[in-house]
Amino acid sequence: MRNVSLKNGEQGFTLIEMSVVLIIIALLAGSIFVGQTLLRQSQINGTMADAQRYIAATNTFAQKYNALPGDMPNATSYWGAQSSCPTGYGSPPAVGTLTCNGDGNGMVYAWSSAVSSGTNYAEEFTYWQHLAIAGMIPGTYTAAAGPTLWIDSVPGVNIPAGRLNGMGIGIIYLGDNAPAFFSRGTMHVYFLGGREVGMYPANAILTTDEAQSFDSKYDDGSPATGNVFTFSSGSGWGNTSGCTTNNGTANVYNVAMPGIQCALILATGF
Repeated sequence: MRNVSLKNGEQGFTLIEMSVVLIIIALLAGSIFVGQTLLRQSQINGTMADAQRYIAATNTFAQKYNALPGDMPNATSYWGAQSSCPTGYGSPPAVGTLTCNGDGNGMVYAWSSAVSSGTNYAEEFTYWQHLAIAGMIPGTYTAAAGPTLWIDSVPGVNIPAGRLNGMGIGIIYLGDNAPAFFSRGTMHVYFLGGREVGMYPANAILTTDEAQSFDSKYDDGSPATGNVFTFSSGSGWGNTSGCTTNNGTANVYNVAMPGIQCALILATGF
């Protein structure tokens, strides 16, 4: 039976018709949510694909030039020398292919004897520039720290941007057995995280479910071991304290914690 309108005798919707409309709206809303979830998952997986390409490019670079990008001690003989190499944050960016040498000690590391040797202060940023000017990765990078601190990493400016909005991929040499990294020892790693002003890209940008899924897909599923891991609980890095439980190497991703909680670390193998 139709509801009778109070205006001009027009008929309104039946309860069945209204129910159909509500079901259609719910289906549309659900499909939008599923689409957004699939897009985000694709972006997360795409960031891993990018990181793997950067690792492959680094290995190719090392074979060709007998040095790691950024750390390369004779880079200026190939691409020309900047008149003034970065000496701290806020330094002028590189122009064209002009670059600075690294110190050749095998570590892509911002503090690597730079002050005493006069070589590049910011190897973690010239790393990306060397790869780019050698034609091994796309894009251009300033080879200088951002405006606020000597390790200020700005996605799309001095480090590559990840696929998620605000995400960056930054290189760092873990030079000790810092508990913040589950005492993983000395190795080159990529940080896959959000922009943190004045710091490496270590801000949380993934949910715990996303981080666990990523780790399980590409590694061993543990936040403390393998080639994909994260920051230990209470490490003070980024806003990642809710990412894992606090059980040392027995840590698991704290999937009961809602919201954005995690950034990830990827061992590069070089």
